[in-house]
Amino acid sequence: MKQHLIPATFATIGILFGAGTAWADGTETLGPPSIPIASGTGVTGAGVGLRDGPGTINIDVPVGASVEQAILYWSCMSSEGSAPDDMLSVNGTAVTGTLIGGPTTFFSNIQGSAYRADITGLNAVIDGMNSLSISDLAACDSINNGAGVLVIFDDGSSPEAGIEVRDGADLAFVNFSPPLDTTVPQTFTFDASAFDRVADLVMFFGSVADDRFRPSAVDITVSPGGVTTELVNLLGSNDGSEHDTVVISVAVPAGATMITVQAFSEDRESTGALPASFIWNTAGVAVRGEEPPGLDGRITGGGSNITVDGLRITKGLQLHCDLRNPNNFQINWPGAAFHLEALTVANCTEDPDIIQQPPMSSPFDTFQAEGTGRLRINGERDENATVRFILVDAGEPGTADTARIVIRDGDGNIVLDLPETVLTHGNFQTHKD
Repeated sequence: MKQHLIPATFATIGILFGAGTAWADGTETLGPPSIPIASGTGVTGAGVGLRDGPGTINIDVPVGASVEQAILYWSCMSSEGSAPDDMLSVNGTAVTGTLIGGPTTFFSNIQGSAYRADITGLNAVIDGMNSLSISDLAACDSINNGAGVLVIFDDGSSPEAGIEVRDGADLAFVNFSPPLDTTVPQTFTFDASAFDRVADLVMFFGSVADDRFRPSAVDITVSPGGVTTELVNLLGSNDGSEHDTVVISVAVPAGATMITVQAFSEDRESTGALPASFIWNTAGVAVRGEEPPGLDGRITGGGSNITVDGLRITKGLQLHCDLRNPNNFQINWPGAAFHLEALTVANCTEDPDIIQQPPMSSPFDTFQAEGTGRLRINGERDENATVRFILVDAGEPGTADTARIVIRDGDGNIVLDLPETVLTHGNFQTHKD
């Protein structure tokens, strides 16, 4: 499923990167960039897979906003001893990148590397929809994973925010020896607020193959409080072969001061598939202020039902990409019921393999999210229950729409595990606003 990117706004970050600040990038970890990072009111990103040749990055910046900085990242795999070329072309203009992580030997004689180039001066990214043609990439002689552009913008909203970015090359595969078996957690700090907010997390990954399913996981912990959201199997060449862009909206409750993110090569759903190997090269966080612009996108569905192994599941929902909007998700099955109280993470995506009929104007067709709520089993309430779900609108009249739902009680026990299932009745409908 191709990641559909959601703009974000940032508020009161504890660490600000201004002009002239110098830092170190990371090998087998991500670190603060060794270039100045601009201020602004928001951050967004988009990417494209490049294993099969040139490609195009399509990125949407809020209309009327000024682009304060555009940073291009790319990663690749090369043979040991080779001399990678650090150049590519953006809309026909040659760009020279800086090696920010690696080369790190990953398997056999293959090593992974990541590059970065500040392309703000090209004026290739402005407000509105932008298309960046990426070509002439000969950086590695094995696989060119892909490229992503991280954009910092200012839409004039108040307050202005600092932006925190980490980059480098952190490779992971569960069967390798440390430190290559996993990634290093990245913690972003910011000032506490007396009100609830929403943060947006933008990440780029390379090297997750698209020829077979490879499990993965991303954990996001907002603290204090230690609440962790698990996003399972997000990665899978969603931008095209060998590249993934992930943009996640995260609920930040009043009083929170940290967000910690870590990516894992793991099979958490025990599918039996070989976990993904990947290179994580970018993470940027933005915590929105009191007056951020609203985000478009919601999914609805009422009165639909699914029957699996004789178990009839009914549901009603209205869920927004912007977590600040009212969200409702009720799930009922014999002897139990779940009612969503708080949506903690949302990811609206577009799947290039889904051709909706008739074509829809909505910017996404897949809603992947996690939240907390009340679970009632035989009349007893559980206030600490959680739900994780993937809902797919495959077009009208809903005969191909699917749902994947996992509900756990407050002790982490699974009480409902619905595999990806086509609706037997009803419909999911995505909306632009």
